[in-house]
Amino acid sequence: MKIDGADGVDRALARLASLEGRQKRAEAFREELVAKVKTRVARVLSPIKLEFRRLKEQLSRWTFRHQDSLEGRTLNLTHGAVMLRKTPDAIISDLTDDEIVLALERNGFEHMVRTKKEPDRVAMKELTDAQLKLVHCTRDSQDEFKWRFAGETEWR
Repeated sequence: MKIDGADGVDRALARLASLEGRQKRAEAFREELVAKVKTRVARVLSPIKLEFRRLKEQLSRWTFRHQDSLEGRTLNLTHGAVMLRKTPDAIISDLTDDEIVLALERNGFEHMVRTKKEPDRVAMKELTDAQLKLVHCTRDSQDEFKWRFAGETEWR
């Protein structure tokens, strides 16, 4: 479609409105089909997932009950293996991070408190272009195209 003057822009907006309506109907149809497929697949998967979860829990319980007899904490078999692995230590607390930081500082462990340093880009807007250049930055803004249909309040 060739856009020639304001009338051409108006015709293009009318065509956009028509295309958007068709697109929304097609997407609604797609969503309806997807929902039906998801429902069917969920019915098939439900008993499979249930049995899978039960077998996994049984294997876990058996492995923990027999951990003393596992060589090297692993039991290799024809169809796979089971193992027990020690997880890395995790530091847990009922305190908030701020409370932990205060406790670390009070007890002489300041070296275990992180300080995140990052540029404050909002504050940097106050710098002149020359000052920005000193820190290897520039100011950037761009024109942005937006449009809306008649009767709408939001720009797109």
